[in-house]
Amino acid sequence: MNNYLIKVQPDDRTMTGKADESILNTAIRSKVDIKVGCKGGGCGVCKIKVIEGEVETGVCSRSVLPLSEEQEGYTLACRAKPKSDLVIENHSSYNVKRNIQKPVNV
Repeated sequence: MNNYLIKVQPDDRTMTGKADESILNTAIRSKVDIKVGCKGGGCGVCKIKVIEGEVETGVCSRSVLPLSEEQEGYTLACRAKPKSDLVIENHSSYNVKRNIQKPVNV
């Protein structure tokens, strides 16, 4: 199984993601703060931007992740799995403090 380095901006943190694990679950396991909503691709709360690298974006609602945003590099952390090393931009860390959630199986 492939492991990938995921660098999180603006926090300047690095976590190790697994090819079969969502970025959200990697963040939870690594204690990196990403907003959490429905955990199923329907709310858009965990939206992040992929600056470098490739992800496999799972099924999600186009109302929360329009194709135009996906083409700009946005994805949902709960549905996206790394296909390479990544640099992501996480807007959660700017002003949101929450309890760390338990990983969810997807």
